Amino acid sequence: MATLALDSADVFDDPFPHLVLDNALSADVFEATLRALPAQDGFAVKGRGLKLELDIVESSAALIALPTEAQNTLLELRQRVRASASALASTFEVTLREKYRWLLGDAIADEMLATGWTTTNGRVMGRAPGYQLGPHLDSSHVGITCLLYFSEARTAAEGALGLFRPDREPAVLDASTYYPEKAEGIGSTLVKSIAVKPNRFVAFADTPVSLHGFHRTSDASGWRFAYQCHVLPAGLRIDDVIPLLDDDRRHRWRRYQA
Repeated sequence: MATLALDSADVFDDPFPHLVLDNALSADVFEATLRALPAQDGFAVKGRGLKLELDIVESSAALIALPTEAQNTLLELRQRVRASASALASTFEVTLREKYRWLLGDAIADEMLATGWTTTNGRVMGRAPGYQLGPHLDSSHVGITCLLYFSEARTAAEGALGLFRPDREPAVLDASTYYPEKAEGIGSTLVKSIAVKPNRFVAFADTPVSLHGFHRTSDASGWRFAYQCHVLPAGLRIDDVIPLLDDDRRHRWRRYQA
């Protein structure tokens, strides 16, 4: 399976390590992927009607309902990004080592990092006009968030990924999706907006300061679609690891285990 051409990506450090790769898929593969996406009624509707989601999992009823060719195309997209996991991890190698040592402690982190890299199955997401997602951190166990955009937003107001700098480093009291302003009263400043653009791939390292968000004004037009997945150590089974953590690290997993 071909991988993403990450050698052509632009890599940045501010406000946290991230990369942007345009024309991530060849033109024919990208067009085939667009054709594989279902109509709106083929997605699960969430978020009070502002979110559409399609899990790229073989057992997903929504995926199974698609024509076989469409199923295979979306599964091939998943595999193409998964085949790029090691290269993505290499790009953010130092940051990922520091992140997992912070999360798991040195010994467990080094053991997990030695297992190689994979991705979650991922999902295709649709976001309606008026959708808002404030500055937050993704689940603590993931190492890199990946986004491949299918749609175009001509202005930031129509849909853009925002990267934020927190006023201070969050303690991250909860390992699930985390909003530092709500949990710890930590404000943040928008540092960069990355426009939504067809065939644009964005990836960023998930650290304790990797605050990001997304918004669309209510007068924007149409839906904006993207594929999202996460890179993480191939051997990381968080349910097995949690009992091995010291008290200072274990506490943030309480809600995750509930």
